[in-house]
Amino acid sequence: MEADIRVVSDSDPLVKKIVLWRSNFGAHFSTKPILAGKKAMNISITRDDVATLVERAFSIYNRYLTAFEGASYSTKIIGEETHEHLFKLLRAGLQKMKADSDGQWS
Repeated sequence: MEADIRVVSDSDPLVKKIVLWRSNFGAHFSTKPILAGKKAMNISITRDDVATLVERAFSIYNRYLTAFEGASYSTKIIGEETHEHLFKLLRAGLQKMKADSDGQWS
């Protein structure tokens, strides 16, 4: 649990970075650097930063959900890797709709 707390607190560099970004640019624009005559902080959050934080959150969430409720959630849809399966299901659904409507649906 201590390791999980560490990676979600602002002692973690990535968490600190996103908290600073949120506090100065994301939720509102910080006027402190401007009023002090300094250049505004240059904090950029990348897609990789966000992906890393989301993966951490999901991992931690699932770890405790599994431990306390015996359940977990996936970040992927079943069959997501193979979109061909999705098209087969769509075609089957269309064929069933056509059959049910006695050929009146086109």
